[in-house]
Amino acid sequence: MAQLHQVIGAILRDIAQARVASDVFSRDVSKFYEQDSLLRTFPIPRTDIKEVTVDLKFAVAKTDVDPVRNAEREAKTSAVYERYGQVVVSASTEIVRGMAEAQPPQTMATDHIGTTEFAKEFTRDVLNFFEMNSRALLQNDDFRDEQAHAGLMPIVFYRLFRPKMAPMDMAGMPGMATFPPPPPLMMAPVWMPPPPMPGMPPMPGMAPSPAMEPMMPPTPPLPPSGDANLDAIRNAVSEKLREILSAMKKEIHDVRQSTPQDYMVEVDVTADRLGAMLESSISTIKITAGIRNYTWSQVEQKDGEPIRRLVPE
Repeated sequence: MAQLHQVIGAILRDIAQARVASDVFSRDVSKFYEQDSLLRTFPIPRTDIKEVTVDLKFAVAKTDVDPVRNAEREAKTSAVYERYGQVVVSASTEIVRGMAEAQPPQTMATDHIGTTEFAKEFTRDVLNFFEMNSRALLQNDDFRDEQAHAGLMPIVFYRLFRPKMAPMDMAGMPGMATFPPPPPLMMAPVWMPPPPMPGMPPMPGMAPSPAMEPMMPPTPPLPPSGDANLDAIRNAVSEKLREILSAMKKEIHDVRQSTPQDYMVEVDVTADRLGAMLESSISTIKITAGIRNYTWSQVEQKDGEPIRRLVPE
């Protein structure tokens, strides 16, 4: 079923297309006139559409939230992601720098912190995490801060700490540090059983879900490392991250509640459908359209080449 903006756009497009057809006809007539010595002295007929008025009758069939045109809410949410993503990076980096200087971890190195490449990669990972998991992190316009914390901690930990080099081996060569693989940025959704068939009981131990909302699997907490200084730093970063995500949760809720959603309006416009409806259920929009002509004009030169632009007549 067509949406209202599609119907109005098609009408305006066809009006412009009518003008194109008129110009094509004038072109063909000009060629014919050119071949006749008498007709060549007459002006070429050309239809110029000044104004067209159309009364569009339609009946609203359905209104619903448009997931495609809901750009304003998503743009504002992305702005919150970007701002708080930078806060996560700066705050966690500051904590690690301060605590590691006073009580350096025994098993991890932090000397890479502060480089341009570090800040760039860390910020990229955090922002990508928010954007890639946005659908799973948002439920009824509420930000799931606990799920975000569980998913972010391995990423933050991976970027902030690097394994220290092993002692020299028997040959006097420095040992190689074992770098763990980076944690996934995209959290896999938890499988949820489908609703039971009519007359069939739900699966044992599983309550039927009325809405198959995307969910993020719980990330197990990082186990104690055996390095007291490292665990203290990690716990401090974890608490700071909870604080940041809690503030982020409130702001995202306020942004999404205060930003109206875009709706799509599906309409019936065909004569047979409208003829079977009551007059009170039929609406009318008066569309007045005009065609503005543009011509190519040389407005300036750049590097000796003319620049042509379309300007109104």
